[in-house]
Amino acid sequence: MQPDAAARIAAQLPAHVARVGVFVDSSEAEIREIQRRVGLQVLQFHGDQPPEALAPFAGERIVKVFRVRENFQLQDLRRFASVATAFLLDTYHAKYFGGTGRTLNWHLARKARANGRIILAGGLSPGNIRQAISAAQPYAVDINSGVERVPGEKDAAKLQQLFKNLEEYRIDWQPNSLFPMA
Repeated sequence: MQPDAAARIAAQLPAHVARVGVFVDSSEAEIREIQRRVGLQVLQFHGDQPPEALAPFAGERIVKVFRVRENFQLQDLRRFASVATAFLLDTYHAKYFGGTGRTLNWHLARKARANGRIILAGGLSPGNIRQAISAAQPYAVDINSGVERVPGEKDAAKLQQLFKNLEEYRIDWQPNSLFPMA
């Protein structure tokens, strides 16, 4: 999405909705410019950057994304503990940075909580959201392909069902949120 389009959308959002910018191996200058133009409150980093690459953003709300492979080690999260506000765990795919519909190992995500706030992603849908939250006990969830009609197009009925399922399951699993949920 182009920054001007993102800025127009962000300007229409209610104040309680966090403006999150998603970046894949972008330069600091590019991130700062988009952050300024759009009014981003949270920076989400995909890619293979080392912790040092996030250091210029210290003190800001940072979500570091981990594309979890079979050989994923929880100690990988610890390397980013001083710079990341939360960790988003998603399933690995060689071509895509999310949105694959593949389900993450929820028990691994639960263990990861010892390293910080965990945002659970990976194949979440109306049919499995309650089970996923119960198993992983995440700080937050990231929903994408599980509520799409086709890639990139959200399905209103699936979204309504997901939120209905969440409302029925509501528990205090998100205390003191930095990332307000619906």
